[in-house]
Amino acid sequence: MGKNSLKVGVVGCGEIAKNVHIPIFKSLKDVEVVAVCDKNKSLVFETSKIFNIPKAYTDIDKMLQDESLDLVSICTPPQTHFNLSIRAMSFGVHVLVEKPMALTLKEAEKMVTVSRKNKVKLCIAHNFLFNPVIQKSKKIVEKGIIGKIINVEVNIFSKISGKLANPNHWCHHLPGGIIGEYGPHAVYVAQTFLGKIHEIHAVKLKSTVFPFVLADGIKVLLKGDKSIGSFSVLCNSSKYSFEVDIFGEKGTFHLDIYPFPRIFKVGKENLYPLLTIKEDLFKIIQTIASFPKVLLTKPVSQIYKTHKILIQMFVESIRKNGNPPITGEEGKETVRILEESLKQVGLLNFSDK
Repeated sequence: MGKNSLKVGVVGCGEIAKNVHIPIFKSLKDVEVVAVCDKNKSLVFETSKIFNIPKAYTDIDKMLQDESLDLVSICTPPQTHFNLSIRAMSFGVHVLVEKPMALTLKEAEKMVTVSRKNKVKLCIAHNFLFNPVIQKSKKIVEKGIIGKIINVEVNIFSKISGKLANPNHWCHHLPGGIIGEYGPHAVYVAQTFLGKIHEIHAVKLKSTVFPFVLADGIKVLLKGDKSIGSFSVLCNSSKYSFEVDIFGEKGTFHLDIYPFPRIFKVGKENLYPLLTIKEDLFKIIQTIASFPKVLLTKPVSQIYKTHKILIQMFVESIRKNGNPPITGEEGKETVRILEESLKQVGLLNFSDK
């Protein structure tokens, strides 16, 4: 590595660090992962050995004191994001933090303030905004191809057998429980198409029998600068999926964001058929032709790819002193919307129960 390489420390050695953040940083030119940190001593030393990272720490303050870091990537559970981000920024280090950036609006506001005070950049890992179908849909909307947007519906489905069923998973100690884990993704995608959100109306659902779960679903109506819409998080499903429907005056698009990115144009008259043969025969042929490739694409690769775009852009913003791809202000707005939604359905203080 050159003497001008960006020196990175990764905090947290869980799956998102080992499968996504560390491999991405190590793949970038003139970027060096010089240290990893985790409270679990055996895990942090194992991670440093696997990825050939020079230093391993069990204390972030020690890492910040000993290493001349340019950037810290925080890959720990959300309950720790606030304190770890504040400590890193107080050392004059740029921070990339996984979603949600914080558990409360008050914490998010403090993080933005500390970032400004110490003149460091704070970037939030709202990775699905860099999914190709989201980027394509933004261009379609901007060009007015489907006319004025009249409604946007964002839906996230998660399997009952996943995190929801594991009483020891850290998501159950978040405000909103598992909704606090998946909710930020749905919120920031809705924000992208609706603009500044002014009205929020939420309802919750509990359909599972787990005693440690107060709610396994939420639906929230939103009114923004650009249109009205909604987001839903339903963790009582038989599938994992992330879907968006964008309704315009001249047409509609259905987006499959995860696990396999796809975009379908839907006819003006029938809003919900998967495809209209007359308008989308070529797209059907394309889909069939690419079907084997789609089947062989691992879902984790979509998370990797979207994170890589975001991380590359953040690294470039540090080098060129520009704005991060997702700013602290943008992350703060996502926290505000989710916090108000959870408050309305009595789930805001779920982590205290």
